[in-house]
Amino acid sequence: MRFLFIDRVTSLERGRRITGIKSFSSSEPFLESHFTRRALVPGVLLIEAMAQLLGWLASYSYDFRCVAVLTRMTVSTRPSSSVSGFS
Repeated sequence: MRFLFIDRVTSLERGRRITGIKSFSSSEPFLESHFTRRALVPGVLLIEAMAQLLGWLASYSYDFRCVAVLTRMTVSTRPSSSVSGFS
């Protein structure tokens, strides 16, 4: 099974930066019983989404002649704009 956590790439600068969007439905199985008062996407899934975007940036920057693989991560911070869209 493959999990894709990118719905749309919104901006891309070859070799410099990439931004994208992933919308999560309230019926996603990983949101059940996860902070029931305010649904939060687990941090590990946010990291996976960022890694997938980084992979696209690396591949695009080298004309899709390479594949990026994330092997180890020691520190991460959550973007302040990653809040729930549920009301």
